[in-house]
Formats: sequence, structure tokens, C-alpha cells
Amino acid sequence: MALLVLLTCSGCGDVISNPSPLPAQQAISSSTPSDGGSIQSADTVMFCLDSTNTYDRDLFRSALNFAADGIDALVRPREQRIVFYFSAITANSYSTDNDLLTVSIPIIAGPPEPPVYATAVNPYGSAEKTAVAEDNKRREEIYQQALEEYQRHVGGVKKALAERTAALRHLNPGVDTGGSDNYGCIARAADRFQESTGKHVLILATDLLGIGPQQDREIVNLNGASVSVIFYPSKYATDNQYRMDLWRGYFQLNGAERVTFYDTAQSQIITLDDLFK
Repeated sequence: MALLVLLTCSGCGDVISNPSPLPAQQAISSSTPSDGGSIQSADTVMFCLDSTNTYDRDLFRSALNFAADGIDALVRPREQRIVFYFSAITANSYSTDNDLLTVSIPIIAGPPEPPVYATAVNPYGSAEKTAVAEDNKRREEIYQQALEEYQRHVGGVKKALAERTAALRHLNPGVDTGGSDNYGCIARAADRFQESTGKHVLILATDLLGIGPQQDREIVNLNGASVSVIFYPSKYATDNQYRMDLWRGYFQLNGAERVTFYDTAQSQIITLDDLFK
């Protein structure tokens, strides 16, 4: 594994064995509060967004919009809560100073079932017909009330999430010129994954250039996780495949179940939902 670290780091120096907060001038503006509630059974998604001077800022913004659009589209009936963590890749990515935002999609029950209407046994009995009609009317009223309540609830969830995704689209952390520590954010993701028993998804928007000191975390627990690298620049044509093969090996060695790379063009046609499949 030591060889892998050396091969994937351009200009690597020392490792960071005891992460400390970034200096004040490099610190990332921190997050809005967490949505709260139990996360033990939730699906966990960790976004690592490259906020260094080697990664095109337009791609950083594209990744934010990709995430925001995807979260908005995921508001539908579901039996599992999803918690999204957004963190910046910087010169010291393991530091909690890089936490940008947390967004949670709650469990959403399905809409109420339409009522089953009664029918009169004796269609010629006026009293029975009246009683059945009144009973069906009550069933319809109860259903409509439940449907309106359900629509209000879903509308409230959508409104709350729209506020969070609007904040996500406008995130603008500082650009770190001190290095690019990919391993730190991956280690943070692994820590997050240990907090829940649901599905684990790691999404990185980065050029995968490791510049400067790297976290001393060659071995992390990504067992069963799905890893996707989105908005991966294609300008490094001569060594792209080489770097991707190295990182794929690293993720798989640490237990990732699936590892997929999407260049900038491919990232325009996939959705966040695709990365869950």
C-alpha cells in the first residue's frame, strides 16, 4: 500500500498522522446545523468536493448542482432515511473544519390507499341504498382528509429540503493552495459509514491529485460501499487510466463493492439516483 500512496501523490511530503484544524486563512466556512434524529439505520452518502487550486472551480460548482438536483429528485415515498454529508478536500481533509453541510431526507410513507366502496346487496331497497351511499361518502371524506394531510406533509418536506439544497448550490468555500489531501476525506467517509447500518455511498468530485502531506490512513473500512468519482477532468489524458487503476485498486482493497469513474461529459447525463443502483 505504501507504493500506492507514493504513486498517487504528486509532490507528497510527510503524512498527517494527527490531523489538526487548518490555519484560519485556509479554514473552510463550516456547515449549517445537522437535521438531527437517529442515523443508525440510515443510508449514508458522503460527498468529497475538491476545493483546491488544482481542481477547476466550474467543476466544483457543477458537482454542487448535481448533488442539489439529485436530492430534490429523491423526495418520494421511501422506507429508509438518507443522510448526505458534504465535505471539502483541502490540504488537511480529515479536519472537521472541512464539513460544509448536512442534508437529510426523512422516511416518507406512501400515499393513502383509495377507499373500497360498498355496494348495496338489494339494489331495489331504497333504505339500504341510502345507507350504503352515506357510508361511501364517509369513506371518501376520510380518504380525502388523509390525502390532503399526506400532501401537506410531503410539501413540507420538499420545502425544507429546497432550502437546504439552495444553500448547497451556493456553497463557496475558500480555495486551498496548500495541497490536496484525498485520503483525509475518504477516511472521514469511512468514519461516517461506521455510524450507520444502511447503504454506504462515497462520491468524490476531484482530479485525484494528491499534493502535499497525506493522511496516514492507507487502510480504511469501505466494506460494501459504492464509490463514484464524478466530474473527473479528462485533461490528464496521458496518465488518466493509470491513476484510475491505482485508485480503483485502493478502493477495492479497502472493501468497496463498486468503483466507477465519470468524466465531465458522462457526469452531465447521470443522476444522483444512478449512483445508488
